Amino acid sequence: MAIEVKALLTAVKAIGAGSNFAIERSAKTLQATVQGIGAVEAKVVVEGSNMGEAYVEIVTFELAGAGIDTSGITSNAPWALIRARVVSVSPGAVVTVSVGY
Repeated sequence: MAIEVKALLTAVKAIGAGSNFAIERSAKTLQATVQGIGAVEAKVVVEGSNMGEAYVEIVTFELAGAGIDTSGITSNAPWALIRARVVSVSPGAVVTVSVGY
């Protein structure tokens, strides 16, 4: 079975949650990246929900680096919906979060 990749957030500069997405398989990979010029930092939470109203934290990524930093995990949590939420991002940096399933 081929792996599909969906962007939960793409080049986001602001704090806040993205849209939720239904992911049909429980086995997934989650990856967050912060990128910019010079020192960059971001804190990103990936959350799951069965109702789409209240969300539970799956993972928190705390990213920091010179120009770029990325981190990822695997998850077998079978949430009906997932979304990514930017908690903080340094000025001039952008955050991208993707899920592979």
